[in-house]
Amino acid sequence: MSLRDLMPFGGRELSRATDPFSSLQREINRAFDDLWRGAPTPATRAAIGWSPSVDVKEEKDRLVVHADLPGVSEKDVSLQLDGDVLSIRGERRTEKEEKGEGGAWHVAERSYGVFSRAFTLPFVPPVGGVEAEFKNGVLTVTIRKPPQSEPANKSIPIKAG
Repeated sequence: MSLRDLMPFGGRELSRATDPFSSLQREINRAFDDLWRGAPTPATRAAIGWSPSVDVKEEKDRLVVHADLPGVSEKDVSLQLDGDVLSIRGERRTEKEEKGEGGAWHVAERSYGVFSRAFTLPFVPPVGGVEAEFKNGVLTVTIRKPPQSEPANKSIPIKAG
């Protein structure tokens, strides 16, 4: 057995075009390029508007929704319940200060505009079962669960005849 027999690809010199590892590396690079191209940048976020971050927590007898609304006044937010759909809508208004001779922005990443979020709840809340509080830029919505009813599907005993 010669040393040439132990070398990958029979000891042949491979060009970058025929090297399978180069091809694999190109595909991996292309996948990461596509991934980064799809990631939102501050410019794309500003172009498409913004949407508040929301946490939804289920507890024993209620759901609690926390929505981060920095820079939004409670008078610019509306909350609506339509059956089992909870909707949060509002607007974050721009804060333009044009004093003196103007000036030039060096970085502008904050987004402004109208936003809307809607959530389908796993139940229809009872009448008067939704409360909302707005404090320090966080909207907290507490939704009581309806009283538990007996399950519709029960085991039915069969009598011997």
